[in-house]
Amino acid sequence: MNIKYFALILSMAVLPLAQKLHSQEKAGEPATDSKKNPAELVKLRESWQAARKRALEPVDRKYETALKKMLSDFSRAGDLDSALAVRAELEGFRKADAEIEKEPPKVLMIVKAVYGSDEQRAAGKGNDVTEKLKMLIKEGKISVKVHRDIFGDPNPYGPKTLAVQYLKAGSLEVLTKEVPANEQLTLP
Repeated sequence: MNIKYFALILSMAVLPLAQKLHSQEKAGEPATDSKKNPAELVKLRESWQAARKRALEPVDRKYETALKKMLSDFSRAGDLDSALAVRAELEGFRKADAEIEKEPPKVLMIVKAVYGSDEQRAAGKGNDVTEKLKMLIKEGKISVKVHRDIFGDPNPYGPKTLAVQYLKAGSLEVLTKEVPANEQLTLP
């Protein structure tokens, strides 16, 4: 089966159900009755939840692998719109999984990136370059020269700064780094 169709079918049919079941499991939802649950029921539910988690892990890995391949294919083909759509799906999948697990990210994650003058960024009018920056992550790192050729020129002839909010691997703390135009941004 073509990997693109596999990913599409999986995302439309299996994944929403799997994520719902997985989130219910993580939320520790009690049985539908309000009575005290017998030990046998609790044991059976815990066994069922563990089996379901084991069953979902390979499905999640296959879906993520398919998305990564699709992202790579679109990127190589120069289809930026499709690559961004797949990247958003991949990040949404990861975000949903991270929220379910309540664990820190295992890789660098860009939360927000804005390029412009201090005044523009304060007013929310700089260039939102979050998606562009996410596309530049290689092996969990970014190293790029901050330049108008990459991020546009929201303030011609004036000073500009790239402000990046990000999460480092293994941390839930949002960090901020500001880099002036024509300097090198290196994360983490």
